[in-house]
Amino acid sequence: QTRELLAEGPLDLVVWPETVYTRGIQGPLPVAGHLIRRDIEVPLLFGAASVRSAPDGRTRKYNSAFLIAADGTIRDGYDKNLLVPFAERLPFGDSLRPLFPHAQDFGATDATPPLVLGEWRMATPICYEAAIPGFVRRMVAEAQPNLLVMLSNDAWFGDSHEPWIHLAVARMRAIEHHRFVVRATNSGVSAVVDPAGRLVTRSGLLTRENLRG
Repeated sequence: QTRELLAEGPLDLVVWPETVYTRGIQGPLPVAGHLIRRDIEVPLLFGAASVRSAPDGRTRKYNSAFLIAADGTIRDGYDKNLLVPFAERLPFGDSLRPLFPHAQDFGATDATPPLVLGEWRMATPICYEAAIPGFVRRMVAEAQPNLLVMLSNDAWFGDSHEPWIHLAVARMRAIEHHRFVVRATNSGVSAVVDPAGRLVTRSGLLTRENLRG
């Protein structure tokens, strides 16, 4: 799909959804991104699982956003701060594992660094982090972004109201911070939103589409 999009004309940045790359990117940064982007020579922002040593010495997995620069190097990343209970973490440890066998055990951080592309700074709330106004306020205050890029996996919800609610939430964040928002999802609804909350372009739900904005 990215090759199809590039065939229509040049782009400054390509954005893929949350956890689109699941093999695990081994930190710390910088690391090479050539195996991920292959022949795509445009900067690429994408969601991925990442793996590295935690402060307690254990190896932890994180739900992350990364930026592959034009030279193929991953220098900037963001790890999700707010994990979804019973999906990305178990609130009471492994005692509930028999009831939620598919729950992940991601690590969380409290850092909100921007992903930097030239002179542009991007804040990247992942999935339902975008629905927490106070968290996005903190992220914007600390990262000072020019652009908000929201990555999400909404396939959990199928053909329901939730993806449309998630889009409405993204529009609210655009208005609150008066910034453009790019929302990239694996199943819809992906969109580009202007700083007044108006839709520049959007996809459908459960459709195969490429957006250019």
